[in-house]
Amino acid sequence: MATPINLADPMVQIVFNNSSISFPLLSGFTILLIILVIIFFLTIIFIKKLPEHIYKRLEKKLDKETELLKIIQSQVEPQKVDIYLTMIETCGDLFAVDITDQLNLPPDEKDSHIKDNKATFILLSSFFLFASDGTIAKYIFMRKNDPVTLHSSPSFIQYADFMVSMRQDLHRNTKIDASHFCSILGIKQSEKE
Repeated sequence: MATPINLADPMVQIVFNNSSISFPLLSGFTILLIILVIIFFLTIIFIKKLPEHIYKRLEKKLDKETELLKIIQSQVEPQKVDIYLTMIETCGDLFAVDITDQLNLPPDEKDSHIKDNKATFILLSSFFLFASDGTIAKYIFMRKNDPVTLHSSPSFIQYADFMVSMRQDLHRNTKIDASHFCSILGIKQSEKE
């Protein structure tokens, strides 16, 4: 027969087949303390895992936004290039006349030169827009021995700056500037500019 539990006695003794086992009786405070320790360790584990979970969730969101941006950019880029080429062609009409006038040609030769200068202007402007920095540098080096040198007008310098702006839009890390564009076209910038 088992001994009844005495609440004043902190030890509990269980007797079974003439064997007895003794263990301490856990008080309510001790049970509460064990529960709090377990909750504390679970909280620590949760807090350690929380930043990793947040990071993974934000990384997935960032990946989705990056993909969306790439899709939008791939759709906008061809339209942007078409607009730039149209602007180059329009400016080619204007500057071909200016370039031809600097050559002091007879009136009967001006029309063919305007057409040729426009085609050259469009070709070299497009080259400037799409070629790499290294290719532009090599072309300028080759062009240095060109005997024809034209002088720029203020409106042409503004156009050169505009071309650099478009180039920077397409080539984010370019080191090319307006003077390179003028060199490609064989146009000498005056000392004032």
